[in-house]
Amino acid sequence: MKKQGFVLFFFLVSGCFGGRIPMKGVQDQTPQDNISDIREINSDYETMSEDVVETGQDRIKSDENSEIADIGDTNYTEAETGDLDSTERDFMEIQQDNGFDADSGQGLLACTQDTDCPGGRCVETPDGMFCAPGCETDTDCPDGFGCVQLEDGGDKICVYNNPRMCFPCMTDQDCKATPSIGSLTCGSIDNMHFCLQPCDSTNTCPQGYECTNEGLCVPERGTCECSELAEGRAGFCINVRGCGGNFTCKDGQLTKCIVDTNKKEICNGLDDNCNGETDEGFQDSDGDGIADCVDPDIDGDGIANDDDNCKLVANPNQADMDKDGIGDACDPDIDGDGIANEDDNCKLVANPNQADMDKDGIGDACDDDIDG
Repeated sequence: MKKQGFVLFFFLVSGCFGGRIPMKGVQDQTPQDNISDIREINSDYETMSEDVVETGQDRIKSDENSEIADIGDTNYTEAETGDLDSTERDFMEIQQDNGFDADSGQGLLACTQDTDCPGGRCVETPDGMFCAPGCETDTDCPDGFGCVQLEDGGDKICVYNNPRMCFPCMTDQDCKATPSIGSLTCGSIDNMHFCLQPCDSTNTCPQGYECTNEGLCVPERGTCECSELAEGRAGFCINVRGCGGNFTCKDGQLTKCIVDTNKKEICNGLDDNCNGETDEGFQDSDGDGIADCVDPDIDGDGIANDDDNCKLVANPNQADMDKDGIGDACDPDIDGDGIANEDDNCKLVANPNQADMDKDGIGDACDDDIDG
């Protein structure tokens, strides 16, 4: 309405409150104070204005040069609010300080970083980044949000529950939003990985999702879709040949699983370059088609590597004459006399002095005919 209409409204307010609506100074308020003030002022504002304006869009003209301003048409620049009554300006400031959008009176302020927000916290939601309003309990927060105490000991704020649900992901870390409520894991739907909520008999899935046998909440439609906020995010996938690759949320659609065929093959049990071979070029000691780097029994003697006293030399009987933990098949000093096998004149009998009376190259300790 015109300024003159607002003046009339102001005089009515003055009659009830002695000149203006009582409120705290904005600079001294906490987000929790702001919520209470907004509710109180909204109620008083609507009740007292009924006799002055019917819809908030009526306009009263005083003279040809007067400017027209709607009460609901509010922006936060000094040039546009400088001529407004201080009560209305305080109302807008309280809304802004609390993280609400004065244009609608109920939305959240959009943001890209914490410094964009009066309260200092820009949080993720499925609809974008918004300034987090303050709160005391969950009932003070919009739908889908919960009231949480910040780890830094600051005020409680409204935070969205699992804002990255159904985002493509490479690891669990891609699913973590800070701050947020709940936890997501990077799980597979048809060999494509998305941020999914764990579920069980006590942890149920949100509306539109169902709990699978793997204990993950997946969309009832069968797969995740590419949302606007997930645009550009990449996820891990496995193609029809069993090769690992990436898919991306692009132009509102999920791409196919793309595998880099020029990728260097590494020894990991996977066909990294998707050429139909696994770990080609790497050593396979027992020739079983499994590279040593991932073979649980490298020497193929039937003894698992962790239990084998000769991991690279087959010794199924695990013989260890000197009981030093190294199997005889691979022990450089089988008899443990301190003389290496190739220099020892009695390899299987300890004879550290290497005595050989008849000089026949066989140590006395193992010579059947010592004196020759």
